[in-house]
Amino acid sequence: MSDRLTIRHFSRIEAEQHLSKQPVGTFLLREGEKINRWITTALAEGNHEVLQSCILTVVVGDQNISERFIVHTPDGWTIYQDNPDLHDRQCYFYRTMNELLRSIESLAKKQLDV
Repeated sequence: MSDRLTIRHFSRIEAEQHLSKQPVGTFLLREGEKINRWITTALAEGNHEVLQSCILTVVVGDQNISERFIVHTPDGWTIYQDNPDLHDRQCYFYRTMNELLRSIESLAKKQLDV
């Protein structure tokens, strides 16, 4: 996997169009829609931290698309698991986005060059 990552300004529909007919494991990172920004703001307020987020959109099989909500905190990068307490032991943090992506390489194998 390349160390150069790009977060795109795509909607889910645009992401799906770009990923159509791509092999399983092909992914892109995107900013997400208004709801994603709202969730990030709510998590930041609830955890009293400055947060950033993005969406991992990935081909998972037979042209099915799946998404993961990725959050960056002062502790590092994590995949959000619907637990508003980001200090819970359920959250595992990676120092970099690349480390997080390597940890799920069986799901997200290759970033799509667009």
